[in-house]
Amino acid sequence: MKRFMSYLIVCGTVLTTPTATGSLTPLIPSKDDDTLLVIVPANFTGFLYITEIENINVYGLPQDSTVINFQPGTNLFFNLDFQAQTFIQKIPVAKNVIISETVSFIGVTGVPEGNGTLFFNSSSIPGLTTYNQLELDMEIFNFQSNGIDVKYEVSYGLRQGIDINYSGLWMTRSYPIWPDYQAKEYGILNNQNDPITLSMMCRFPIHTNFYTVNITLINADKSIQPPIILNSTLDIFVKSVSAFSGIKIEGGGPYSIQYELWDPLATTGAQKMKLEKNVSYESDGKTYRLYDVTAEDPIQVRVRNHYYTQHQNQTVQFVEEMHKKWLNFDHAKMPILGCLDMLATFLDESDPDVDEANLIHAYQTAEKIRENHPDKPWMHLAGLIHDLGKIMSVWGEHQWAVTGDTYPVGCAPAESIVYGKASFQGNPDVDHEVYGTPMGKYQEKCGLENLMMTWSHDEYMYQVLVNHGSTLPDEALYAIRFHSFYPYHSHNDYLQFQNERDIQMKPAIMMLNECDLYSKNDETPDIAALKPYYQSLIDQYVPGVVNW
Repeated sequence: MKRFMSYLIVCGTVLTTPTATGSLTPLIPSKDDDTLLVIVPANFTGFLYITEIENINVYGLPQDSTVINFQPGTNLFFNLDFQAQTFIQKIPVAKNVIISETVSFIGVTGVPEGNGTLFFNSSSIPGLTTYNQLELDMEIFNFQSNGIDVKYEVSYGLRQGIDINYSGLWMTRSYPIWPDYQAKEYGILNNQNDPITLSMMCRFPIHTNFYTVNITLINADKSIQPPIILNSTLDIFVKSVSAFSGIKIEGGGPYSIQYELWDPLATTGAQKMKLEKNVSYESDGKTYRLYDVTAEDPIQVRVRNHYYTQHQNQTVQFVEEMHKKWLNFDHAKMPILGCLDMLATFLDESDPDVDEANLIHAYQTAEKIRENHPDKPWMHLAGLIHDLGKIMSVWGEHQWAVTGDTYPVGCAPAESIVYGKASFQGNPDVDHEVYGTPMGKYQEKCGLENLMMTWSHDEYMYQVLVNHGSTLPDEALYAIRFHSFYPYHSHNDYLQFQNERDIQMKPAIMMLNECDLYSKNDETPDIAALKPYYQSLIDQYVPGVVNW
């Protein structure tokens, strides 16, 4: 089976460690020399299309090496077509090219199918051992070597008219061969205007976690009218998918996926299915949702105490009592923004990532959704009010009954719940003959809406909106109700209760959650300047005085 690999630079995030001048330092591939990696930065939305070449291979380096070691064959470099824009400018191609006298090193522009233009031949320069700064104005070029001891490093410089963000470095061991993929025709042309085809096979491990980003695999030509093959927020159990030509990435990220160009001549399942990996990266240097059971710093101790208390006390009986206490909606009468302003000094004891007032985070989340999804004003409002149920703690309710992750009571707790099953020691429901079983008191595929969730700000805010007669779409209400249900939407637990409606609604949770989680370090918003916009949404979806 042919093997393929590439390192790309996509929208400002590099797959390897760049220097200040934009040098591309190769990532150690280990055993991953049969995949192509794409890593997206936080809050990136865009399309990545592979436009020209297939049959790709990159050869790795020892950790302390500063050059890339050629294998026999051809190595091709070219720019990506990013959202139908091509950036073709002078690129500093190679430096420190080290060539032994016994090795032929040839450079050709264009796709080498008989029409390439020779621009460099080491044999024509007697005694050449090192050549620096090959710089050419081209889209595609390649080097061919008959030996394995040719070395070089590639550096991208920031030249006028070229943006490092849209450049890619691909290499192949042999000249590209365009196999006949009769089932797929993508309308992609090489530089001789000959149609070529492209087929990629994606590999995700089963139970892949997509909660920080939505990955959509598509087939499309350059008109960018894609039929969707896979939507990661809908396809929960993904092991492999069919051929595709592009990727659409939306969400908080950063996230990496691995995929390979598929050899249609492979005949065994082992050849086609041997890859089952993905890797997640944090480009901003911050790890979110860290829960350390042994850490003694004040924030971790506070968070740990919160969850242990929650897990020991949230029972079926307790939740029933909370329903009676709070769902009469007789605690206050006030409009949405008036209630939101009361969170100006409220700090969430369950959150290891935020140590500022919830009012600020409400606007951060809303503005992040507004930035990422400008066409969904109803979700902007959902982002603003998603935590508004925390007003219960302002009115005296214990935070362990208001904030933090949620999960269903009346059935056995999942291990993915923060701090695990050990934190439930002392909860009487754990040993209950019904409530302590995986199905508990529920039926298979009963739907999340029929579960009794831990009492929380999620459930309270949802019920307040329904009682008021809010006209927010079901997606917004669903996202508010289940955005803290991390064991479900981030760890794929409790799927025995999921029904078709839950599958359809889950992308709404992802949309809200990614902007909730990855807006926590954003700048403090100008709340006074933003209020008129959000008041207009409130007037549309949740007008007037609300019963709390």
